[in-house]
Amino acid sequence: MTLERIVWRFRTGSPWNDLSEYFVARQSIWERHRRCSDDGTYRRMFAAARAAAPRRRR
Repeated sequence: MTLERIVWRFRTGSPWNDLSEYFVARQSIWERHRRCSDDGTYRRMFAAARAAAPRRRR
C-alpha cells in the first residue's frame, strides 16, 4: 500500500499533502520514500524489474 501511494504521488504530480491519511499518515509515506531513495531500495527494485523483463527486438 505504501509503494502504491508513492507511485500515485509521482504519477499524478500531486503534493505529499494530497495523500489520504485513511490508511497511513503522509509523514510515514514520505519517510519510507526517503529511506528507499537513500538506501538504494528503488535502484535494486528497478534493476530487478529490468532484468526480469523480456528483451525487445529491434
